Amino acid sequence: PYGGVFRSKTTLVGQNNALLYQVYYQGKLFQSQITTLNGEGSRTRTAHVFNPFGPTPSILTSYSFYRERRVEKEEFYAKLLVTLKEYGILDGDTCTHNSRGKLIEGAVGGIEACKGHLEESFDLDDSSLFKVHPRNVGPNFVQ
Repeated sequence: PYGGVFRSKTTLVGQNNALLYQVYYQGKLFQSQITTLNGEGSRTRTAHVFNPFGPTPSILTSYSFYRERRVEKEEFYAKLLVTLKEYGILDGDTCTHNSRGKLIEGAVGGIEACKGHLEESFDLDDSSLFKVHPRNVGPNFVQ
């Protein structure tokens, strides 16, 4: 179980070129996503999120769509920096909040903070709640 609460299942589908990942909360679907790999260093991911906590758990609450291609670490960070500047995102707002949007006390933001956050995910040990495969996430992929 993810976080001790959510149950998840990953299934290889299609012609061994797509992954179906689903997350359940108390038997109710929370998230369903499919990632399609084209075999040429690109992937497409769609995700649908439902609210299993509300009165209508079968109604879609959000969704996302990503197209990504494999890049080297240096290109990923260069593009990230350009994007941060292009949208005027301040260092103090960059990688300084937790997954719930709350400011992390004492956090120093900026591109170096993002690098530290992303790269520490590759060093997770067996006691971690989740695993990250460096070929498929983080600085290796860019939209």
